[in-house]
Amino acid sequence: SVGLNIQLPEDFERGHRWSQQMSDCLEQPNETDAERNQTSIAGKSKAERSSHLKSRKQEFLRETTEKQKLLIELASGKGASDWLNALPLKKYHFDLSKLEVRDGLCLRYDWRIKNAPSKCACGEDFSLSHSLHCPKGGYTHLRHNIIRDTLARMLDEVCHDVQIEPRLQPLDGKTFSSNSTSVDHEARLDIRAKGLWHNKFIRTFFDVKVFNPLAKSCPKKLPDAYKYREALKTAKYEQRVIDVEHSIFNPLVFACTGGSSPSATKVIKRLAVSSAKDFEAVSSVLEAASRLAVRMPQLQEESECGIIFNGVFSVRESWQSLPCEEIDSLSARIENALTGPDLGFQRILASEDRSSLMPHVAGTNNWSMADEGVYGLSMSLYDQNPFTYKITADPNADCFGLCKRENNSVLVVCDGVNRGNKSRMAARSAAYGALRYINAHCFEQGEQPMNTHDVFALLHDALMAAHACVCRNVHWCTTICIALVVPLASDPTVHVVCTINVGDSYAFVARKTSAEKLNPAGDDESQTFIVEELTITSHDFTKDMGRETGGAIGPVTSNDDPLLNNLTYSLAYVKAGDIVFLTTDGVSDNFDPVVQKINPFAGTSKGV
Repeated sequence: SVGLNIQLPEDFERGHRWSQQMSDCLEQPNETDAERNQTSIAGKSKAERSSHLKSRKQEFLRETTEKQKLLIELASGKGASDWLNALPLKKYHFDLSKLEVRDGLCLRYDWRIKNAPSKCACGEDFSLSHSLHCPKGGYTHLRHNIIRDTLARMLDEVCHDVQIEPRLQPLDGKTFSSNSTSVDHEARLDIRAKGLWHNKFIRTFFDVKVFNPLAKSCPKKLPDAYKYREALKTAKYEQRVIDVEHSIFNPLVFACTGGSSPSATKVIKRLAVSSAKDFEAVSSVLEAASRLAVRMPQLQEESECGIIFNGVFSVRESWQSLPCEEIDSLSARIENALTGPDLGFQRILASEDRSSLMPHVAGTNNWSMADEGVYGLSMSLYDQNPFTYKITADPNADCFGLCKRENNSVLVVCDGVNRGNKSRMAARSAAYGALRYINAHCFEQGEQPMNTHDVFALLHDALMAAHACVCRNVHWCTTICIALVVPLASDPTVHVVCTINVGDSYAFVARKTSAEKLNPAGDDESQTFIVEELTITSHDFTKDMGRETGGAIGPVTSNDDPLLNNLTYSLAYVKAGDIVFLTTDGVSDNFDPVVQKINPFAGTSKGV
């Protein structure tokens, strides 16, 4: 089926007519004749419905474009539509959220995502097809891994000695007749298992490929696309697996829109048959369940991690090009508040005298309410004098502030330019000014934002308020990053992170993804995270090291104006369990492959 299984009025009338004939059979005196007539009527009803749907489909196809025909073929693939009819069982993680269902429908019918930006975070034009294969953020790897892990768990039910990413044996000078066969000494395949085919001693290697059938480079006919992807995997690994490993090789190719290649279909069917023997169940039912078990996490991972829509959108020009989402009303009840280091912006004077503590800052006078979900830390990475035990760059010029309310949070981090008391005072003043402005306008004056564009306007004003506070308190500069986490009105389980930053203080999100590790000891399920930068556009990759501060607030220019060269607005979608965190360059430089000299600087954004 390519539709949503929504019954039309004409289907109801036809069903009522056939039901009436079935009930009339019950009035026949002979029970055997009644049962035989009902069977005949049911067969005729099924044949009529099948013929009717087939004629409607042919009529519809004559009026569609080539792309629409491809979408229909994708939606008609075996297993591609199972998620629409699945029961929302939480035990098996089949309980899709409203956002996941919406994204799944957009993927199914190639609909334009509402409020999607015109540009992707990688700089290319944003489209649904591009989002499915864009490597930005590592989402394609995450999508691949979730299918690999799901299949490995399924294999572990019927096979033994199941391993993920086993290393192939060294070649020791072995050569192959085909130049396309991999000779990499570090080559690994996705899964290895014993006992799927033939006897329990025969090993089978599997390698997973997820491709985008909507890509321009993909063959337009779906069977050709599957055949092409399978052929690439087979040419690369099959001869080595047979000659060196003395094992069987099965490529597992899946379309990101649902559906699987012939080889993957055979493997899933074999798993279902083997499971049916073990659990005394119907193999066709288990086959459908196996397809659903593969498709559901793939769909959820695409929606959750941004393959379809919910990625990171980061721009410099204007927040108007970012998605405009309606947000829920913001609660004013404070649950946690924290600032630091050394009491943070509660000290608005350079003096260390305790009398300089402010009694009430940004809605509360208790800024020591931390817990495992709301936490901050700042320490110096500069050298320590071995004789005086003083840090070279004392005092610490960073400052952070976090305020978590019932359904929203605001985070600020600042890094004073250079070092010394003026730098520290600039950072404290900026953090205080930003938090004070957001609290006053949202929770004291009641001017709450209605959508994400209003949030960005609020953040921009908060940044300028921080700049003004720095200029009043100290004639110095600081970098700054502000993040406001707010709930979506359409789905309160999904939050939006809106950030604004100037300089080299950045925002990140660690997204939680299910990744059970197969372990013979039976260890508990473990959680893994993928860390993604939200403020990616604030970097200038065209300059050597690409890691200059880029801008600062405070009296930078002769007119006491800020330097907003890399002023960046970013938006991302997060769910429960995701971790939003801000850092200064002392932390973020450790994530940078160029700074760590893992990758050489190439001089252009394409080379980095």
